[in-house]
Amino acid sequence: MIYQAAARNILRTKLDLPSKSIRHICSRNSFLAKPSMLHPLITGISSDRNYSKPSTAERAQVGVAEGIRQHEDPFKDARLLARDYAKEHGYDLTSIWEENIAWGHLDSFRHLNNVHYVRFFETSRMHMMYLIGLETNGTDGGKAMLEGLGVSIILKSIDVKFKRPVTYPDNLVIMQRPHNTSPSRFHLSSVAYSLAQRAPVATSEAICVWYDYDVWKKCDVDENAGVGLAIAKRAYKPEHKD
Repeated sequence: MIYQAAARNILRTKLDLPSKSIRHICSRNSFLAKPSMLHPLITGISSDRNYSKPSTAERAQVGVAEGIRQHEDPFKDARLLARDYAKEHGYDLTSIWEENIAWGHLDSFRHLNNVHYVRFFETSRMHMMYLIGLETNGTDGGKAMLEGLGVSIILKSIDVKFKRPVTYPDNLVIMQRPHNTSPSRFHLSSVAYSLAQRAPVATSEAICVWYDYDVWKKCDVDENAGVGLAIAKRAYKPEHKD
């Protein structure tokens, strides 16, 4: 019904067709049976739209495209800004993860599909745990974290908030900071920072529970040693501002 109404308006204002012809063309059966009408009508609808200014994502694409055209790294300066943002807001600098946005990540609206944010946060979270495994128990510790052996974490919950749409091309820098640590669990704040837009585009809050995968049970860790200490060292310090 929405498309039929739009089509009637275009036929009336641009083609100056009689009302009887318009009703016939846009009747339910005729309209659906004439796909050849669809393209010019949609073109007409699009040309009638009047946006006062381009979106933030569209403006960001211009600078990125120019860098690619010049065969340069379009995100070189933006990475420095992302690191400054992480440092200023108390995110862990050792586990920053960069995710390349592929064309296949986009949905039909040409925006990064929302489900991918959760996957990117997941990859970044496991990257942090892998580094902690290496830090505490060497190569074997890192491998154990990735393979679900011994003590690691299990995700209890995650909440994602979307701030801006992401388009192609872009890279997202995922940064995180543990907080509210305890022997049984810790909270993890994460942010996805767009290098094209040079701004945060999504945030997440997760609760991670310590879990012993050898016996398939929750467990407590010593916050003064091993993995517990590694998380405590990365914990968010209140003096940092958001």
